[in-house]
Amino acid sequence: MNIQSVLNSLSRKRPIFHNEADFQHALAWELREQCDCKIRLERRMDLDSKRRAYLDIWIEWNGRRIAVELKYKMSAIEHSFEDETFSLLNQGAQDIGRYDVLKDLQRLEQMVRQGLADEGHLVFLTNDASYYSNPGIEKTTADREFRIHEGRHISGTLRWSDNTGKGTMKGREEPIVLQGEYIFRWQPYSQLNDRPSGIINALVVVYCHIGWRRNPGFSSLH
Repeated sequence: MNIQSVLNSLSRKRPIFHNEADFQHALAWELREQCDCKIRLERRMDLDSKRRAYLDIWIEWNGRRIAVELKYKMSAIEHSFEDETFSLLNQGAQDIGRYDVLKDLQRLEQMVRQGLADEGHLVFLTNDASYYSNPGIEKTTADREFRIHEGRHISGTLRWSDNTGKGTMKGREEPIVLQGEYIFRWQPYSQLNDRPSGIINALVVVYCHIGWRRNPGFSSLH
């Protein structure tokens, strides 16, 4: 399934969303229209006898089962589109945001490896440059191993730094363990105005049952 094509189409109709649920419903509708597939939202996935997850979008398409997790993290912006006003507050907490993005990727890997899905797709939209811009040389930060900026190579076990406060880690103490190796590639989703916050970028990561696959124009896996 070509998520890039679907997002390109959606961006012309919906360049911005009120929140993650709005993005979820809009993307599901676009997938249904573009791909003629069976769609479920918030589908329960039993990872084992004790753990379950509710998947953002479940797709059945051409005999394949596709699991999709979404993230929508925005800095403050107000924008009008087709007589509708979008007033978004600054979400902040980027360290927690990065952890949650990678936690979703770990969960998708688990679903695919356990045979619950054939493909896992992570789709993240943001206008917050701290997610996609390379910070360059920096001091050790609490979430350094969770960075997801452009060109970042990531794999294996990822942990908070030793000096991370308990409040930051609360509910997120466990390390992230990724089976795949990823090089993150960001692409423009929409441009709302000429200010930095007016550019929304997209990160798409795909994990496949048959091994790693390059997803042209977005992220690469190998």
